[in-house]
Amino acid sequence: AMLLRIQNVRVEAWSLRGRLALAAKRTDEAARAVRELRKERVGWAWAQAVALEALLEPARRAELLGRAIAGFDQHGLKLFAASARLRLGQISDDEVGRANVRAALAWFETQDVVEPESFARMLVPAV
Repeated sequence: AMLLRIQNVRVEAWSLRGRLALAAKRTDEAARAVRELRKERVGWAWAQAVALEALLEPARRAELLGRAIAGFDQHGLKLFAASARLRLGQISDDEVGRANVRAALAWFETQDVVEPESFARMLVPAV
């Protein structure tokens, strides 16, 4: 409980809790994680909240993933950005979508990630 007084631990805990809730199809818990992340009032937590929100709101998924990517890029969360970019590219059936997939996969390759899809699934789950 004392660890949760440290902001980065708290943010990571809520982000993980939200992703696990999505995996378990517990949208109420995932929505709670979004609210808790937004309370942190730091950009990198906000970007994680928006990424989770994108997975909760199919009608706004592309828009929200785009906003999450911008937040991740702004705050240097390159792994999260590449994962969200891969997801955005996978749901976009156009040249921009294919470019997002190529950019994400190229970044993963620079990091020697052997299975980018598995890595991305951990941070921005496929729905």
